[in-house]
Amino acid sequence: MKFKMTYKITGKEKFFTDTGAPAWLTGEDAVEGSTMDDGWFWNDIVLSLNVGCKAETDFHIIDRIE
Repeated sequence: MKFKMTYKITGKEKFFTDTGAPAWLTGEDAVEGSTMDDGWFWNDIVLSLNVGCKAETDFHIIDRIE
């Protein structure tokens, strides 16, 4: 899986795969169950995206491109 993440404020893009996603998105550095744990969003939303679909956060648009 490949993704493109666009920062809504600046338009800056970052590309990553399902094995190289940012730690804040996967929740790997968060305390499980804390309000800063985005692992649920990664596992339940982002990883379930079909190619060409997107998910949005307050600051990012995440598109699955492959």
